[in-house]
Parts: sequence; structure tokens; C-alpha cells
Amino acid sequence: MYNIAICDDQIICGETLELTLDKILSEFDTAYSTDIYTSSNELLKVIESGEKSYDILFLDILMGAEEMNGIDVARKIRTFDDVTSIVFVTSSTDHVLDGYSVRALQYLIKPVDEKILREVLEYEYKSKSNSSVVFKEKDSTRRVAASDIVHVETCGRNVKVVLKNEEFNACNKISDVEKMLPSRDFIRCHQSFIINIRNIKEIRHGEALTVNGQTVPVSRTQWSKVKKAFLAAN
Repeated sequence: MYNIAICDDQIICGETLELTLDKILSEFDTAYSTDIYTSSNELLKVIESGEKSYDILFLDILMGAEEMNGIDVARKIRTFDDVTSIVFVTSSTDHVLDGYSVRALQYLIKPVDEKILREVLEYEYKSKSNSSVVFKEKDSTRRVAASDIVHVETCGRNVKVVLKNEEFNACNKISDVEKMLPSRDFIRCHQSFIINIRNIKEIRHGEALTVNGQTVPVSRTQWSKVKKAFLAAN
């Protein structure tokens, strides 16, 4: 499911954008959903709590007096999410440079040009297809790029997700994680481990050495499959 959020304090603007998105996305071979928020504070609350996660956010910059502006919302989101795409949709060009600080995908001026919006969606959807994974943490959700995952291992009833530069615990079963990860890059190398083939530095009998210097066990039954996948990827 491709999840979209629109945040605009003028509901008519949000609904107009939604209609244009529907027209474009109806041509894509994918299921999608769109949520409209007229409150940036509410959107941020939903995302921070883990109640919902989105693939792309369309944020109006100029919001009501009691609301955070779109730039500040984006900055807040970027403190815990580097993957969700952010597109600013506004009637002003005053904050174009601010978009760079939050790695905005695009800055669209109202009324939104359908051709430009189509180009943004085609680029974003294709680049993100099967490239990010959402994990459940204790009080929130966390989206990470699949390419950053080195391996996932069972940790009690949950899993430990090891990235290139950090690791965290997630409230997922390893069998469910296996289904979420792109099969072209990940392989179940052991009953308790899933490894990213592209992040293996070296394989030795019974184990794999990863790019971050850790050793991951490879079971006897999976050895030939892991070796074949590793050689094919290199």
C-alpha cells in the first residue's frame, strides 16, 4: 500500500490536490490511500505516535496561527525519519531554500501543475518501490531504507535490526520481517537471522562477515543458497 498524507489548513486545497493525485495514481499499478489533515499539529502527532506512517507527505508551508508551519513540521519529522519523501505545496516562494535543509523532494506552487506532479510521483514511487521497510518500536513506528539494513536477528519475541551505523529493537516477528523485505536482496541465512546479501563483505564456512564488521551465522542447510546469492550479487 502506497500511503500519502496531505496537510493544508484550507480543506478545499487539500481536496483539490487529492483529486489530482487520484487521477495520476489510478494509472499506477498499485493500491494507495490518501489522508487529508487541516492541522499540522495533528499530522505530526499521528506520525510521532506511530499510529500511521506515510511514503510521501504533501505539506503546505503557511498554516494557521495555532499550527506549526510546514517547514517546522518537516524538520521535526527529519529528526526520526530520513526516508519519507516530503513535498512542499504552497502559494509562496519565500521558503524555497528552507526545503534543502529537510531534503525536500520538490517545492510545488499552487495551483499545482498536473504534469509536474505526475513527474514527482513517477520518480518518487519508482525510487521507493520495495526500498523501505516500516518497523514497530515500543511507542512508535520507524521507516528505514532496506539498503541500510545489514541483518535482522531474533531477540526474544521481537527482533533486533542492525543497520550500517546503528541498531534498534523492533516489535516484529522475524517471520513477518522476512515477508516485508525485498527477496532479491535478503535471505534467511539461519532460523534466527535474515541477512542483506549486498551488505556481506566475506563468507566463510558457517558464517558471513558483514560490512559493519559483525559476524552472522549461516546454517548448514542454508549455506549453499547463501553462497550462491553472495556470488551472484558480486
